[in-house]
Amino acid sequence: MHIVQIKDNSYDPKTLTIQPGETVRWVFSGSDTTHTVTAKDGSFDSGAMFKTSGATFERRFDTGGTFEYSCQAHSQCCLMRGSVKVGNSAPPPDPTYE
Repeated sequence: MHIVQIKDNSYDPKTLTIQPGETVRWVFSGSDTTHTVTAKDGSFDSGAMFKTSGATFERRFDTGGTFEYSCQAHSQCCLMRGSVKVGNSAPPPDPTYE
């Protein structure tokens, strides 16, 4: 299990490399309750579920590749973006998602 903290206007870590079959858990630890975890390609979306500290969203990544995601409310204004690289040979993400 890999953990990404959702803070106010950032993901920590912003880029994560995992292996196929592993799971990422995003954990809310900020105070702004309008965050999401939304894949750029539409393959996953947490929805606006981060209402209390400790709220989580999980996704298992079974196939290799690079998955870029963002917060729907803060992607443009604050560049709240991140990426999950699945497999050692996954291509790098768009630089704005690193």
